[in-house]
Amino acid sequence: MREAIRETLVLRRDLLGWWSLHGRQGILWKLRPDGSEPQEGESLNP
Repeated sequence: MREAIRETLVLRRDLLGWWSLHGRQGILWKLRPDGSEPQEGESLNP
């Protein structure tokens, strides 16, 4: 079970890293209400 959690966290980190380089930037639902980018792990739930 712990291995699955670790693998999930590694995958999440890698996907976020890829997205920050190759994904579309400035999409409103990916930003805070003030337009700034959230910190890693920060919830965007309004």
